[in-house]
Amino acid sequence: MIPFYLLHSELYGNINEKTLDRPKQFSSFAKYTTIEEKLLSLKPKNLDFVQADGLPLTIETTYDGLERTGFSVGESILVLGGVGGVGSLPACKTSFWCLKSHAATSSTGKLELMKSLGTDLVIDY
Repeated sequence: MIPFYLLHSELYGNINEKTLDRPKQFSSFAKYTTIEEKLLSLKPKNLDFVQADGLPLTIETTYDGLERTGFSVGESILVLGGVGGVGSLPACKTSFWCLKSHAATSSTGKLELMKSLGTDLVIDY
């Protein structure tokens, strides 16, 4: 049962995620489906549902990549394509691991966006 505070909220999640409690298969084209609450998040208001649809896999890819690297506190990472979906997330997430992020982009118009996401050093090539 969804908690009261989530009723009538715009949510997104990964219905293909394997859960600990009785993994189930669902149709992604269904009008209605059931899902465990822990697999849902509030949809950011600045995204539509199509944009939010890409978040679970993008976040999972970024988190898994950063976790597998085995970085130590204070080290730096270089992110190529720092304005893309997966590339933009390390700028936000590196502080979680106490890392410095350096991101490269060929999109001069998006330099300020990269800085606003928390990238420590932006490289415009």
